[in-house]
Amino acid sequence: MKKMIIFLTITLGAMVSIPNRSMAEGNSLSVQIEPHKNAIDKKDTSSFNLKVIPNENYDLKIKVRNGSKSKTSADIFINDAYTTPEGVVAYGENDVELAESMIDPISKLVTTKEKSIDLDPEETKEILFSLKAPKKEFKGIKLGAIYVLNAVSDSEKGKMFKNRFSYTVPLMLTESEEQIKPNLEFISLKNIQENKRNYLQIKLENTERNILSRGIFKLELFKGEKRIASQSKEEMSIAPNSYLPYQMQWGDNNVVSGTYTAKFSFDTPYGMWKWDKSFDISKKEAKNMNDSAIHVTEQKSYLGYILGGSLLLFIILFMIIWYLWMKRQKDNDKNKIS
Repeated sequence: MKKMIIFLTITLGAMVSIPNRSMAEGNSLSVQIEPHKNAIDKKDTSSFNLKVIPNENYDLKIKVRNGSKSKTSADIFINDAYTTPEGVVAYGENDVELAESMIDPISKLVTTKEKSIDLDPEETKEILFSLKAPKKEFKGIKLGAIYVLNAVSDSEKGKMFKNRFSYTVPLMLTESEEQIKPNLEFISLKNIQENKRNYLQIKLENTERNILSRGIFKLELFKGEKRIASQSKEEMSIAPNSYLPYQMQWGDNNVVSGTYTAKFSFDTPYGMWKWDKSFDISKKEAKNMNDSAIHVTEQKSYLGYILGGSLLLFIILFMIIWYLWMKRQKDNDKNKIS
């Protein structure tokens, strides 16, 4: 029991993150939790790390304070933990795709009436959350967070980039002391496009209620027998019952049709998983990907226009200066003759 408590505390501590904290020096909004009697670590004041009993009800409280001298507001979300393409456990999105293995997510177990709050200058408000533990006992952990997001101010509305500050209070639930054997499954391999760049996406699913941490992802891509790309990324994590949508950029060259083989693995202290997956890219798919993507060749052509325009501007300025200098010389000569 003691070993498990230490493991869970360290694990959750590694997952604690406060997005935009580095940007929040000028932000006056602060969040504080009220310690819970069911906390595994009584000294933890940054997260709810709770041991719960099946079908029991629990009240959780946080305090949100406006330390400024002007009114402000905040939106309150209850999000499930998910995994980014970079292998980071995150909480900031509330519309992520839930894995098929996810049963009774945090977003369904925790509720609050306070979806949005208004705060007067230097006002503090207490927000109450209701937690209903799953009816059936579960093994492992459930992971999510209370996410407090500064509402968009009137001065920020209409801007493309809005300055919003957020606070994350991680929430982890456990019931059983029994350890779970980790498992990772292959879901899909497909080509996608984001921000007009082409990627090969490999989607894996952590099907168990534990965090796969300290993972090393390795990928080799072959076209026929020739290896055309390889990647390796360390210190990756996958949230419980979530997808890892790993992405490899095809690069700035055109995608070529043909038959490919992706050999990839995910290695952790808890186990290693390997796959070999072949796939085809048709001429039509390659053309569609290339036609709608940004390439280095296009960027170079823009650079050529910029350099050409700069050179032309320099020549025009040189000719103007030369003309003015010649005119001045002639005026000086006339003055000397007179």
